[in-house]
Amino acid sequence: KIMKMLKHDWLEGIWHRKLYLILSVLAAFFSCTGIHSSIIEHQKTENISNGTFMDYWIYLVDGCQAYKFDWYNSFVIPIRWICFITFLLIGVNNYMLSDLKGWGYQVLVHSKSRLNWWISKLMWSISYTLCYFFVSFCTVLIYCISRNVAVNFKPTLDIMKSQATESFMKFGNRNLYVAVLILPLLMALFLSIIQMVLSLYIRPVYVFIIMFIWLVASAYKKSWLLVGNLGMPYRMKPVLKSGFSTVQCFFVLIAASLICIIWGYLKFRKRDIFEKE
Repeated sequence: KIMKMLKHDWLEGIWHRKLYLILSVLAAFFSCTGIHSSIIEHQKTENISNGTFMDYWIYLVDGCQAYKFDWYNSFVIPIRWICFITFLLIGVNNYMLSDLKGWGYQVLVHSKSRLNWWISKLMWSISYTLCYFFVSFCTVLIYCISRNVAVNFKPTLDIMKSQATESFMKFGNRNLYVAVLILPLLMALFLSIIQMVLSLYIRPVYVFIIMFIWLVASAYKKSWLLVGNLGMPYRMKPVLKSGFSTVQCFFVLIAASLICIIWGYLKFRKRDIFEKE
């Protein structure tokens, strides 16, 4: 029965909502055009390379430095990073509850297994997030190929100096991949799961607003409680001397996700599925 639920969620929650994945294409595409245009401008006055795939990917997911109050400097929201994560949350938002009012309700009544239903929705959330990142990854890859940018998984010093920070060059290969590939994905998985959990308490639109504010706050301040920090390469050591450890962030995100999964099931187990929203 759980496989039938999974097939339904993959069909209705991913395939029939595939237009939402266009948002990942847009986020990645405009990020790529941004860094490419900037590189072209720098090449007019400096002798720098075209960069690599990793330069373009870092530009999409790097985030920003924590804001330090200064009368002469204002807080600048990292638009690329905010849009990339927010577009994911838009795709995840409200599917679970809308399904509960339709076919999902019938399945839940007949299967009499709230655990299986909850597992199915978790698997959908994870699958959608993986699809979102995969589409973004492919978009950046295709753009790089079309612009004769080297498909290389190492950043280049001259591009990091001009587009991000040369501190990214201090990462070892393993730590770099964790910081720019794995942690952003784990952070996104956590956010998609906790968004589902919170929607069991309040309306999805309010949950989305809360998540957006949480992301903006994460960009503004460095804190363990502002989970966006844990998936933001700019906040990691050695990019930031007082930054987070990639290993610690990895385990914190895994633990937080597991807690949310259990919390969500306990809440859903007691939920009155006949109640009107």
